[in-house]
Amino acid sequence: MILNELSQALREEVINHNCSRLMANVPFFKNCDENFMNSLLSKLKFHVCQSANVIYHKGAIGRYMLFIEKGIMVSEGDNISKKLTDGDFIGEMSILTDKVREATVTATTPCRFYTISKDDFNETLELYPKMNEHFERIVAERQEELQGA
Repeated sequence: MILNELSQALREEVINHNCSRLMANVPFFKNCDENFMNSLLSKLKFHVCQSANVIYHKGAIGRYMLFIEKGIMVSEGDNISKKLTDGDFIGEMSILTDKVREATVTATTPCRFYTISKDDFNETLELYPKMNEHFERIVAERQEELQGA
């Protein structure tokens, strides 16, 4: 892909420009430290896939979070089907907990997307320990929501 042919500095600048708005859509990244966010942005990986590609399977160990730049994917779990499109994100709980994937996600059109791995997220979190409390609170809130449902 063209991004891989760019210098590291230029590649990071392009990713930062393309992804800042994608990550701004994620509620648990709101009010995060700017340096923390810039560090995460620098670790994003760009991907493309064709229609009918399975992105991940239900029951798989969640190793990354995904941000859809362009295209349509469908998330299918127990009695739930959800269409995902430009600007959507999935897998946030996978980078915060050890939960397995609760749905199979498949591209229904060619897609461009970015991922942040759980390892890269945790490495960045180690550099910004104050952010730990923020994400621990989010996990606790999400678990309360799930128990109340």
